[in-house]
Amino acid sequence: MGFSVILKNINTEHKTYYFYDFLCKKLKMELNTLDLVGWSATAIVICSFLINNMLWLRTVNLVGALLWLAYGILDLSYSIIFLNVVIVSIQGFKIVGLIRKTGN
Repeated sequence: MGFSVILKNINTEHKTYYFYDFLCKKLKMELNTLDLVGWSATAIVICSFLINNMLWLRTVNLVGALLWLAYGILDLSYSIIFLNVVIVSIQGFKIVGLIRKTGN
């Protein structure tokens, strides 16, 4: 049970499967640490684009980029590592600029 108890019940073929179990068994999907980091990063980056405040947008996007960077390091994907080092650097620079601008 564990994690599955929290999630929604689905009744299939007179057997009760919890949502997570249903995904794992029926779709042959296994979520490992790498997948969880990747999906978390994806969700955070998508959510960052829904924010209107530029400082918060860049901060949330920075968190997403840091998660993508962790994903790239865990997966040894040099293109993902490179892209997210650049994004983290740009976001950090822009966040510092926004903080300085609002401080004046």
